[in-house]
Amino acid sequence: MKKTLLFFILLAMLFCSPTAGGQQIKADVRYLPMMETMKSEAGVTSSFANGVAVGIGGCYYYGNRIGFDVAADYMYVFAGSDNGDRYRQHAIVAPLQVNFSFMRLGYSGPLVFVYGGPTLEYGLGSSVKNAHGDSMDLYAAEAGQSRFNAYLGVGIGISYRRLFALKAGYETSLLNVYQGPETAFASRRALTLSLSITLASFSKY
Repeated sequence: MKKTLLFFILLAMLFCSPTAGGQQIKADVRYLPMMETMKSEAGVTSSFANGVAVGIGGCYYYGNRIGFDVAADYMYVFAGSDNGDRYRQHAIVAPLQVNFSFMRLGYSGPLVFVYGGPTLEYGLGSSVKNAHGDSMDLYAAEAGQSRFNAYLGVGIGISYRRLFALKAGYETSLLNVYQGPETAFASRRALTLSLSITLASFSKY
């Protein structure tokens, strides 16, 4: 309960900040191929999953080089296995990024920038269904998966006149999302490929 409350307090603070009410409003879509790893006394197990996130956010720029981005996205994660198990997760994620433009391609061409920052995640639902149709809620107490997670990511992108941007990056989870009775550590790493489109602009850039 405390983690849930903390998540929404942080989310509200982000959207009440100058970043969220800044100079641009953007829509974004991200593809996240990811690796989930569980380390326990029995050994290390890894599984691959795909994630898709869509949402809306705000951006505030200081001059031509430094920018701050914040968004609220819906993320859907899915995976399958050879034995017929199907994994599904629904979550709200809030990326908070600082970006720095360091090069322009041509006199008035696209800007190349690097970015980095944390992402907060709150799980709405997570389950595994086997080939017989039996389903397990992974957020149930006996399953031990935490709804809250936090990531740290970095990447590089290219922006054309701040109308749209393409980004590629990498992020890794900072917290142990396994809260069950066993001694184990569960983490997630992901590549991030994203496209953002400016819906409204309130600056001259």
